[in-house]
Amino acid sequence: MLLVPLGVALLLAGADYLLWSWALASGHDLLALFCGLTLAPLSIALLWLVLLATARVIRRAARGAGRDVPGSALGGRTRRRAGATATAEADPQPDGEPASVAGPSSSGSIAA
Repeated sequence: MLLVPLGVALLLAGADYLLWSWALASGHDLLALFCGLTLAPLSIALLWLVLLATARVIRRAARGAGRDVPGSALGGRTRRRAGATATAEADPQPDGEPASVAGPSSSGSIAA
């Protein structure tokens, strides 16, 4: 589940920001430098996880909407495959047998 890493990154970035702003205000230069250097990668990771979560929500919404619409992409492909199979079975082979009954085209024996 993507919400757990998102929550952890949000918690870490928020705590780091609060510690950084406190260190700057109270004059703890070394702590402010350390928190400032770790804030950038945490912010980038948080932004990345937010983008992934948003893309997942959009994908799920689009996939859910496609299920309700008749003739969706999956249903259309399934119908075409069934139609193609039915046509192949109905079309006779050169020897007059349907495709489903006819064996392999090369029997491995030499015709005389």
